[in-house]
Amino acid sequence: MTDTVNSPGSVAREPFTVAIVSAVLLSACAGYGAGHAAPVGSQWMPLQAAHMPDTGLVPARADTVASPEARFIVKIKDAEVEALTRLFFRNETAARTSFSQWAADKPLFSDFDLVSCSYSGEVILRQRLAARSGADLQAQRATLLQALRNHPQVAYADPDFIAQTQVSGGRQ
Repeated sequence: MTDTVNSPGSVAREPFTVAIVSAVLLSACAGYGAGHAAPVGSQWMPLQAAHMPDTGLVPARADTVASPEARFIVKIKDAEVEALTRLFFRNETAARTSFSQWAADKPLFSDFDLVSCSYSGEVILRQRLAARSGADLQAQRATLLQALRNHPQVAYADPDFIAQTQVSGGRQ
């Protein structure tokens, strides 16, 4: 007979245990970034520049925030855009250049960057936002989405919710 309490992986099956372990790890790691002092009696030490080897490189800061952006999945009814969506998978740079040239004389699209394309001919567009706070960001995203949806060459436009939740990452 097998003892399930001591079997490998049994901890992962217990939600309560996972919650406790997660809470302990989070509390152990909280506040130990650069510039934070460790609590009295703690064996943890903050990472200081003095502890790092002298490589001549400046360490990355964890608190660096990218500028806010809005990303949309858009189907544009235009033969040139359809051609560049097919080109994207062979030559991303050429497709991005083609999109920039196409969008240059179109006020709505000129501020967008081409992020990616789908196999079904959609473009994933990104625009950097000036707003910095939550309510202003939501309002600016909603305004952009409505403008895209009202454009005569746009079949449909939807927010790219996956991109909105990721800090950074690969192609989307």
